[in-house]
Amino acid sequence: MDNGLYIAIFYLPRPVKIRVGKLGKFHFKEGTYFYAGSAQRNLSARLKRHSNKKKPLKWHIDYLSSKARMLGLLQFLDHVNMNAN
Repeated sequence: MDNGLYIAIFYLPRPVKIRVGKLGKFHFKEGTYFYAGSAQRNLSARLKRHSNKKKPLKWHIDYLSSKARMLGLLQFLDHVNMNAN
């Protein structure tokens, strides 16, 4: 299955103001940012999208990820049977 939870890790080398859709401009400090997300399907496509800087800006994280460098990610695949003995 291609689903599960993930944490994407981004880095901004300097402070920057980023317009986040209709929410307006926000000041992001230099540093490391963590984004937790989930995918019920197509997890690998979601992770690839986060790492791509050139994309349509659809979700709030897209505005940050289009400006920041993706350092890596942690994946938590949803394949564990919690009812198993």
